[in-house]
Amino acid sequence: MEDTIKNITKKGYELIREGKYKNALEEFKKAYEIDQNNTYVLVGIGEALRKQKKFEEALKYYQKAYEIDNKNLYALLGMGDSYRGLKQREKALEVWHKYLEINPKDYSIITRVADAYKQLGNLEKAEEYYFKSLETNVNNKFALMGLGDLYYKQGKYSMAIVYWEKLLKIEPHLINILTMLGNIYRKKAKYKDALNYYQKALNLDKNNPYAIFGIANSLFSLGKYQESLEYYERMKKLDPENPKLWLQIGKVYINLNEFKEAEKALRKSISKDKEHINEAWINIAKIREKQGKPNEALKIIDSLISSDPQDENLYIEKFKIMYNIDKENARNYLQEILDKNPNFKNLNKFFSDFQLKSFEDSVEKI
Repeated sequence: MEDTIKNITKKGYELIREGKYKNALEEFKKAYEIDQNNTYVLVGIGEALRKQKKFEEALKYYQKAYEIDNKNLYALLGMGDSYRGLKQREKALEVWHKYLEINPKDYSIITRVADAYKQLGNLEKAEEYYFKSLETNVNNKFALMGLGDLYYKQGKYSMAIVYWEKLLKIEPHLINILTMLGNIYRKKAKYKDALNYYQKALNLDKNNPYAIFGIANSLFSLGKYQESLEYYERMKKLDPENPKLWLQIGKVYINLNEFKEAEKALRKSISKDKEHINEAWINIAKIREKQGKPNEALKIIDSLISSDPQDENLYIEKFKIMYNIDKENARNYLQEILDKNPNFKNLNKFFSDFQLKSFEDSVEKI
C-alpha cells in the first residue's frame, strides 16, 4: 500500500511540475482514497488546488496535514501562500511566522513576511524583515527589489537608488527597475543620469513606452526640444491616447516657437486629459502672450480663476503676464490676492521669493 501511494504521489508531483494541475489532482485523490491521513498526499492535493487558485479548498487539506504534523513545513508554506492568494495577509503572516520558528534562515519566506507587512502599511516591520532577509542572503533580489520599492513609495529616493542599483548588478535586465531609476533621477533633476537608465531599458525593449516617454521628458528638461519631439512622436504611435502626451508636445512646440502646432496639441490635451486642463489653458495663454496678445492671455487666466479660484498657480501665471505689462500694478494685484487669501501658502512663498530676488537684482545694479 505504501509503495502504491508513493508511486501515485510521485506521478502527481511530476504532473504539477508540468503544469497539469487537474491531472495531478486526480492522481492525488486516488492516493487519498487509500490513506486520508498521509501528509504527503494531503499537501499534494493542496498544491494541485492552490495552483488552480482554489485557495479555500486547498487550505482544508494543508490544515489537515498541519493538524497531523505541526512541523510540516510544506503544509505551512501552502497555508501561507493560500492566505496570500485570498489577500488575508494577517493570517498569512501568522502562518509564515510559525514556519520561521522552525526554519528561521529561509530568506524567501522572510521576504514574503516583509512584503506582507509592506502591503499592510507597516513599513517599519517591512524594512526590518527585508534587512533580515539580506542578512541571510545578501544577493536576495526580491528583498533588494522590495526595499527599493519601500523607499521609493516613501519618497526616500536616494535609499531606493542604493538597493535598486545593487539589484541591477545581479539582474541587469530588469526593465521596470531601469525605468524606475530613470524616474528617480528625473525627479532629482539629474537628467543625464535619467537618460542613461531609460536608454538601457530601451536597448532591451525598443518599444517600451516608459523608457521612450522618460527620454522625451528628460530631453525636454535639458532644453533639447527638437530631440525630445522625436521621442514624443514615437509615443504618439505607441500610445496616442496618453493624456499627458499632448500637453508635453504642446510645450515643446511653444519652445520651438511653432505656435499653431502647439495650440493644436494643447487643445487635443484638453479634450483627452481632464486632470491637466488648467495647465493646458495656461500654456495657450503663454502662446497668446508670445504672439503679442497679453490681454487675450489675461482673459484666459481670468476665466480659469473664476472656475477654480483655489488654484494658486493661476494667480502666479496672471502675475507673470501682468508684470511684463506693468510691474507695480502686478505687485499690487498679488498683494491684494494674498490679503484676501492668507492661507495661500504657495502663492505667499512665490511672492516672497520673487521680491527677495528683485531686491538682490537691484542691489547688484548699484
